[in-house]
Amino acid sequence: MAAADRTDGKALGAGRSGIFLGFAPWIIFDVAAGPSTWKLAAFTALIASLVLNLADMRRGSLKLLEVTGLVFFAVISVLALVLDRQDLMWLETYAQTLASAVIAVFGLITARTGHHGDWLNWVVPIALLVLAVKFTNWYPEHVRASIRDGGRVA
Repeated sequence: MAAADRTDGKALGAGRSGIFLGFAPWIIFDVAAGPSTWKLAAFTALIASLVLNLADMRRGSLKLLEVTGLVFFAVISVLALVLDRQDLMWLETYAQTLASAVIAVFGLITARTGHHGDWLNWVVPIALLVLAVKFTNWYPEHVRASIRDGGRVA
């Protein structure tokens, strides 16, 4: 059946990139955030959330993942602008952990409501790829530091 032949007006495969567009700001934040770059990562993720979901916002069809991303990155960005350096130390230390916790809670909510088809198709593979990239960036330096210290590589 061709997409134009469908009676409900939806093209085949429509909305399949929605989970990726909703998850892209989280990936951007996770890859770009570090001890000195988390503010820039939060602003970038907020802008990405707004730009990538602009069409859905205009239609009024935002989904839970998009709303969660917009709210999280807006709050983190506002905190970065309003609080002073000393008050932000906890956020600088735990920004990525906090983002991971928010995604985990989102996943639990999604799993409990029964809308988890895209988790196995998009979210889990993307999360595994991001973890693989982070590990690939971290491990060589870890080995070099262990060798420099004369210790064993763990």
